[in-house]
Amino acid sequence: SGMGGRHTEKEYPESNISMQETMFVPLSWENYEENQRMTVELQNRLKEIIESADGARVMGIGTEGGLAAYIEKEPGDLLPEERLWRMAKQTIEECGYVPGRDVALALDPALSELTHAYREKFEQPDAIGMYLTWRDKEQVVMTREEVFELYRKTIEEENIPIVSIEDGFAEDDYAGWQLLMREMGDEILIIGDDLVTTKDSTIERAADEKWTNAILIKANQI
Repeated sequence: SGMGGRHTEKEYPESNISMQETMFVPLSWENYEENQRMTVELQNRLKEIIESADGARVMGIGTEGGLAAYIEKEPGDLLPEERLWRMAKQTIEECGYVPGRDVALALDPALSELTHAYREKFEQPDAIGMYLTWRDKEQVVMTREEVFELYRKTIEEENIPIVSIEDGFAEDDYAGWQLLMREMGDEILIIGDDLVTTKDSTIERAADEKWTNAILIKANQI
C-alpha cells in the first residue's frame, strides 16, 4: 500500500500524502500463499514506479506497513493522492494483472484527521464537512461535496478500480456518509471503522441511518 496521514507524519514529515492508506486487494489468488506473493510483488513494483517517476520518491515504511512517499501532482490533479492512485493502477497492469478482475484497490482515507486539521488551522472547532490536506504544501481545502466528487471522478472517469472506501468522511460528517451511500452504496464497500469503533449502538445507528454498508470489527475495541 501507499501510506500517509498521521501514520507517516512523525517518521517522514516531508511526505505530502494526507489520506491515510491506499491498499491493493488481490482477487484472483487460489490460496493464502499466492495472495501473499501477489501482495509483495505489487508493493515492490509500486515502490519502483514511485522512485522512477519525476517528482516522486519513497522515504520509508509507515506505521502499518505502507510506503511513505512524496509525490508531486500532475496537471489537472487536485491532490497528490490522485497520482498515487494512478500509480497503483499502473502497478497492477505492469505486474500482468487486470485491474478490477485480478487486483482492485481499497482506500482508508481516515478523513477525520483532515477535518481536525481544518478545525485547527482555521480555528473553527465546530466545523463539519470541511477538510484540509495538511500534509500537502498547497494545503487544499475541500467541502464534503468536493471530497465525494474526488471519489466519483477517480472511480468513474479515471477507471481506478476502487472497490472499498473505509472512513471516507469524518466521524461526525453524517451527511457525507449518506451522500456516499446514496450515490455509491450499491457499487462499493463503504466501511465504518473510526465511525463506529465497534460500539453496538453506533453500528445499529449506522445501519438505520444508512451511513455505511459494511463495518470493521475490532475485538480489542469491544
